[in-house]
Amino acid sequence: MTALSAFSQTLRRYTSLNHLAQAARAVLVNSAQIQQMMNDLARVDFSHIQVRQRDTVVMIITALADFKEAVQVLMLSKCFLNDVQDDTCSMKIIRSYENAIHNIYSCSFLVL
Repeated sequence: MTALSAFSQTLRRYTSLNHLAQAARAVLVNSAQIQQMMNDLARVDFSHIQVRQRDTVVMIITALADFKEAVQVLMLSKCFLNDVQDDTCSMKIIRSYENAIHNIYSCSFLVL
């Protein structure tokens, strides 16, 4: 069964690659389309894109920091209202949210 699954996956991969190659070939033989793509690429302002990307990452980092602070306040309040004198309640919850925030924060740098 494993071999059949691997064969099926390979066949799908080759089929997708074949479709991609056929589409690329149709475009690459058309010089007008190639010229249009080159003109479009020449008009792209990559420095502006890079600046906007940095601004977006800064906004994400700021939002995550604000979220982390809000979660800490919320969880401490929740543990306090439940009359939990033990700090382990709040610290476990805060650490789980910190881990989630760290994962999101790490993923935000994939756009760099």
